[in-house]
Amino acid sequence: MEALSTADRNKLALKYGLILAAISIVLSTIASMTVNVSAVYYGIFTIVNFVLFVIVLGLLAKSVRKANGGYIEFKEMFGAVFVILLVASVLGYIYHYIYTSYIDPDFNQKIIDATKEQMSKFAAGSDELEEALDKIDSEEVKAPKFSILEMLQSLLFNSLFGLIVAAIVKKAKPVFE
Repeated sequence: MEALSTADRNKLALKYGLILAAISIVLSTIASMTVNVSAVYYGIFTIVNFVLFVIVLGLLAKSVRKANGGYIEFKEMFGAVFVILLVASVLGYIYHYIYTSYIDPDFNQKIIDATKEQMSKFAAGSDELEEALDKIDSEEVKAPKFSILEMLQSLLFNSLFGLIVAAIVKKAKPVFE
């Protein structure tokens, strides 16, 4: 099996980015719906979503290596992983904006309410709690904004995991084959 061209590798990465975005969107929607139940459930679901994101990214990266003949250099692997992350991050961020702006515009307030409820359970009656709750109440709940900077920061953060995945999944072709 011969190595993929850069264009073919990028097409495959684009396809896998769409798959990863779809999985991430479904899981983040489920997590967002749990915020009504408890901030703890929401936090757990968010962590599970992230772990699954990294696992699926690793599996997709292995698929790219396999499609490339079983061997791929770190640079090529990271390029493919970056394309996967770019597509998944952009689509995920756009979905989050749509979700918090149009589907559930009260989402940010729900997060604040769940956080306040959770804080009350852990430190009932303390002066510090009352101070923290007053501070939360005095701050205006800002509507979500589509910020290119925030999306780039997310992509940079995800790329760190992409570097790790690429380093793990890469497999150099033997010199004497």
